[in-house]
This record gives sequence, C-alpha cells and structure tokens, in this order.
Amino acid sequence: MYRERAKILFELYTTIEKANNLAQELSYIFENNKHKDVDRLKLAHCYDKGPSPPKEESDSIL
Repeated sequence: MYRERAKILFELYTTIEKANNLAQELSYIFENNKHKDVDRLKLAHCYDKGPSPPKEESDSIL
C-alpha cells in the first residue's frame, strides 16, 4: 500500500522523489561509514545533487 502511494506521489511531484532519495542517501552515509574523510566526500556529492531553491525562495530566506 505504501509503495503504491509513493509511486503515485513521486509521479506527480518529482521534487519530492529527489528529496526522498537524497534523504535516504544521507541516512546511509551516516549509518554505514566510519571514516570522517569518506563521509565528508560523500556528503559533498549529495550536496552537489541537491536541488537549488527557486530565486524567490532564496531571496525571502535572507
């Protein structure tokens, strides 16, 4: 049941799917790696994959 809902949700909102995948990847990094340098490198790769906020949102945050 959860997979069906997730599939529908991800088809309608691809940004949510990307965010979910990044969250899972981050979780894996922190649960399975024991070396700080490796963790930092993998975290940097995750950060590079992440979506950037639209211009309006980034302006309103500041």
